Amino acid sequence: MAETPSQCIFCQIINGEASSRKLYEDEKAIAILDAVPRFARGQCLVISKRHVEQFYDLDDDEVAQLFKVVKIVARKLKEAFNAKRVCIFTRGGTVPHTHVILIPSSDDSVFDKFIDTLITFAIFSREGTADKLDAVAQRIREASPGI
Repeated sequence: MAETPSQCIFCQIINGEASSRKLYEDEKAIAILDAVPRFARGQCLVISKRHVEQFYDLDDDEVAQLFKVVKIVARKLKEAFNAKRVCIFTRGGTVPHTHVILIPSSDDSVFDKFIDTLITFAIFSREGTADKLDAVAQRIREASPGI
C-alpha cells in the first residue's frame, strides 16, 4: 500500500512537522543531513518537495531543479569533507518519496569499497557476450519512455 503524504517522513520534514538538520532549501527541493547514514559521515539527502515516489515521475522543471540542488550540496560536501568525489544514488525504496542520496567519498571510503565489491562481482558474473549485450541494448531501445 502506498504511503500518503501525511504518513511520509519527508513530507513531515518539508512541512516542519518533523525535525531535520536542514542544509539547503528552495521552492522545489530541500537538502538535509541523513539521520541514518549508511555509507559515510556527512551523507545527505536532497528531497523533492512534491510527494512523488520516483524522480522520473516529476515534471521536467522539478527534475532540473532537484539536480541543481544536488550539484550545490555536492560541492558543499566536497569542500566540507575534502572528498575526492561525491557519489549520488537514488532508489526510493526505504522512503517512497523522491530523494537523491549524496555520499562524500574517497578511495578508502566504505562506499568506494562497496562499489569496488559490486564491480568485482559483476566481472565474475558478467553476461558478457556480444549477442547478449546486443539483445539487452535492443530491449532498452524498444521500450517506451512513458513520456
